[in-house]
Amino acid sequence: MNKPKLSEAITLFSEILSYGQQTLFKEISSKNLKVLSVEQIDLLSLLASRGPLNSTQIASFLGLHKSAISSRLKKLEELELITLRKSDEDFRVKFAELTSEGEVEIQTCQEVMLEYFGNLFSDFKEEDLTYFIKMLGLVKDRLLTENPDQK
Repeated sequence: MNKPKLSEAITLFSEILSYGQQTLFKEISSKNLKVLSVEQIDLLSLLASRGPLNSTQIASFLGLHKSAISSRLKKLEELELITLRKSDEDFRVKFAELTSEGEVEIQTCQEVMLEYFGNLFSDFKEEDLTYFIKMLGLVKDRLLTENPDQK
């Protein structure tokens, strides 16, 4: 493996994530949605894709400390975007799940993202987009192989 090229790829990937989040959040903020931060959007997206999760599971997926998750969950519950329900097996464990309002909120965020990135990549050829998806899929698969608890 060519280390300088790999280093360049990692730097580009990090920059894309950072710039993408900043730009995307500006777009979403202009739509007068309830979400207040990129972190809240990440948490809502996780619940939308994975279904109900407890705070330990959320912390694992997002790579954060459980206490950081608790405050985010509380804020999202106050905004009525999620509900917290007690586990049937262990009353100390609560599962976060999207409310119907939370589902609408994340769907709107996803539509904003699709519109934004659709415009950004409008000059991509179909085969370029297909290759891009293939490469991102490979990266995701390798990460999941290394971290099976994220599946």
